Amino acid sequence: MNAVLISYTLEKTSQTQRTALNRELNGYKDFSNKGKYTYQRKGILQKIPHIKPGKSVIITKKQYKNKILKTLKKYKAKTDHYNIQINNNQLITPN
Repeated sequence: MNAVLISYTLEKTSQTQRTALNRELNGYKDFSNKGKYTYQRKGILQKIPHIKPGKSVIITKKQYKNKILKTLKKYKAKTDHYNIQINNNQLITPN
């Protein structure tokens, strides 16, 4: 199956931007009313099949490449992407 490997670095971004990017990619747990209510906010990677082999590396299907790259560019991350071939059953499917 055709896939894309996306690697990125956040070395020139602030800690606030890094946290915001992490939340948008991976999702987060939101608390309201002093912790009485909790909500799980889903991120982009919880909605698409992917592999995360390293800290700042994502492997996904080619059709999702632009969505991830657009999000990374929004937070001024320096990115590189490469076309690769993988087995179809290696991707983690979202719940």
